[in-house]
Amino acid sequence: MKFKFSFNIFKKIFLVAISSVLAITGTVVFYTTEYEKTTAAKATTYYEHDGQNVRIDMYSRVSLQEDDAPTFAVGETIIKAVNYKMQNLADDTVEIKFAVYRYNYDTAVYYKPNTRNYGKMTKLSRDYTDDCERISYSMIRAALYGIKVDFGFHVDNKKTLPYFAKYMNLTCYHDSSKKVSDYLTVKQCTWPYEGGTRQMHSKQLLVSKYLDWDGTVYENAVWSSTSNIDEYVSFKDMPISVKDWSHSGWLISNNRGLYKANDYYFDAAFAHMDDRELFYEEVCELRDAGLLDYVDNKVEMYFTPRPHIYADSWDVVNNPVARVFEKLKQTKTGQIKVYLNLFYFTEGVTTKRMVDCIVEAFKNNQTEGNELYIVYDDGVSSGDEMYKQVAPYATEIRSFVKTHAKDYAVYFGETDEYLTVTGSVNGSEGENFWKANQQILFKENGDDHTVFDVIRDLCLRTVADKTEIDKMG
Repeated sequence: MKFKFSFNIFKKIFLVAISSVLAITGTVVFYTTEYEKTTAAKATTYYEHDGQNVRIDMYSRVSLQEDDAPTFAVGETIIKAVNYKMQNLADDTVEIKFAVYRYNYDTAVYYKPNTRNYGKMTKLSRDYTDDCERISYSMIRAALYGIKVDFGFHVDNKKTLPYFAKYMNLTCYHDSSKKVSDYLTVKQCTWPYEGGTRQMHSKQLLVSKYLDWDGTVYENAVWSSTSNIDEYVSFKDMPISVKDWSHSGWLISNNRGLYKANDYYFDAAFAHMDDRELFYEEVCELRDAGLLDYVDNKVEMYFTPRPHIYADSWDVVNNPVARVFEKLKQTKTGQIKVYLNLFYFTEGVTTKRMVDCIVEAFKNNQTEGNELYIVYDDGVSSGDEMYKQVAPYATEIRSFVKTHAKDYAVYFGETDEYLTVTGSVNGSEGENFWKANQQILFKENGDDHTVFDVIRDLCLRTVADKTEIDKMG
């Protein structure tokens, strides 16, 4: 036993030493481990669809929490794609597509499993260390290995384009006749704000193949979140996002249909980063052709702009929030539990219609154990009509809390269903009709409600969050 222990220690020291040497030269190796902690996800679940074992990784964080940031998955998954390509140089099908509203070029991830900081994010004054790498540099490394990378963003600190420009003439590792610019395309969206309505508001990553830390190859990975790639700063000796709010996000792998729908949508936005009206037209054409708005037995995904007039966003076909809460309104028996964690809780058409459904549901169904939690950052105050309308039925309402979530989790005791909606869509009309956004509906039942649990728990932690921050002064 003593000899085995000593050998394992030697083996770990050897692997770390080799990894460090390669990292200093700008190379990240496939890093494997005998331990169980090989994912930074809050929770992971699986389901079978279309002949594949679909994997769902869920992420969430509250204010001042260092790990579990949904945007960590962006950096880690890109690194895993590079690891796959390094071991499969002849595979020219690997691609990365990434669109995000706000982007900070020096935000980085600690990517090595079972190391002290794994799963955390920070900022780096250089491109990489032995266990940490800028997301920006990960995209450059991907291009150096011959991975096609398309990256689009809308708002930054004016340093993103100059940063990438420095690397465009580097010679690729796999082919001395190719340069980074042959594989990496970076665009900044120029859509006019017009009061913030016409934003390229997506948080969307597509990775065609990646090599997980345990040696498993995954395909058709799609990520989305309520969070942008924000700047990280020091706060009480911790690296914390300047947008230090509650966030949720997910990564779904091995789902061909979901990937394909997201691929069409990404390409439409990326092709028209300089013309929002052409983007709108192409999205409408894609939807009319049946190429968007994905549905299977466990997930459904929808994209904006939604296909109806401005005043008709409460659309049970194209708006999953409308569908869930119209269903809630019809539920007469069994427990109902609602958890809302929202950046905006304002008196727009969509939110008002949702509140009407909630009030009717809780008025007509008074089953013991019903719950209604509402937490939000910005919106109505206690004197406003919508607040007074819903307050009598709420277990707790907490306003002006640091949350950037756009999460709706609803339990139906009558049918034992757990429906969860999340994504980049805030509860305002402009989000539905003018911006580029993604929104997903997770459908769970029985004992299988992993996604619901993560989103519910984030809501409850966010409710308590302000009290904890107040205690810290």
